[in-house]
Amino acid sequence: MVAFIQALRTLRGLETSRVVIAPEANYAMEGKRIAIDVANARIEGVYCLREDVRGNEGIRMTEALKKEMVISFNALLMGHHVRWHPFMVALGSSAEEQRKGLVDELARYQRQLIYNERDPSALPKERFHGKIGGAADDRAIAVQLVQKSREFWLAKPEFYSNLRPLWSGPM
Repeated sequence: MVAFIQALRTLRGLETSRVVIAPEANYAMEGKRIAIDVANARIEGVYCLREDVRGNEGIRMTEALKKEMVISFNALLMGHHVRWHPFMVALGSSAEEQRKGLVDELARYQRQLIYNERDPSALPKERFHGKIGGAADDRAIAVQLVQKSREFWLAKPEFYSNLRPLWSGPM
């Protein structure tokens, strides 16, 4: 995350931008660890969403949240509200490679029903992913997470308007 933010800040026009990170917080306080890493790197103007359990750093990726993200992002796609910016810049590969990878991952992303073999009368569990045949779904999750993060931020204006950056310089 630190390397990504540092690379982002090398892009023209983003040198002093505010950055909001939304790390997944599913394993062993992962969101908090990433926030601490960024703070220890002393990068100014970086904020972290606090949507994990009890307001901790990051976002807890549950199947219910993935379902909500799929439904809301698909509605945006169907309504033609998602556009690829013509001047998009990507880190690590070209913007066109990133766009193609994202489109491929979104096309693979789907709902999977998992039936209970011991109890055939039980309702199936839903699982949402794009990891079909070992393929990755990181871009698909990331783009949906960006939209959901925006919703989180806008839903709590009082809380997030008072959020302090992870590091703000020496006191």
